[in-house]
Amino acid sequence: MRDAWKNLWPSGRVPDQQKLIDYLEGKLSPEEKIEMERILTDSPFVEEALEGLSQIKDRKRIPHITDKLNEQLRDRLRKSKARPKHSFPLPEGALVNILTVLVIILTLIAYMIYHMYTQR
Repeated sequence: MRDAWKNLWPSGRVPDQQKLIDYLEGKLSPEEKIEMERILTDSPFVEEALEGLSQIKDRKRIPHITDKLNEQLRDRLRKSKARPKHSFPLPEGALVNILTVLVIILTLIAYMIYHMYTQR
């Protein structure tokens, strides 16, 4: 599961929040700007983060907003972990097999009962 998070950023290059803001405000050197554009091309996740940052007018509020978002994310994760897990997780397709066997058993029982009453 942890390895899946590695796919969010291209080859481990993770721009920090300040670098994204500097990119938006045109404060990066030409080399840094090229590198940032490569990262944006390689990672839709970073591109969306930059798009979200660009919509915030007051850049001084960004740390407060990100802290609040992180807190909400931690709360949601805590709540999702608190949900009760299934006590008997079934493999895929097992429910169909169980229902098929149950129908066959009920059919056999019905046949036996029918056969018993017709033999008298």
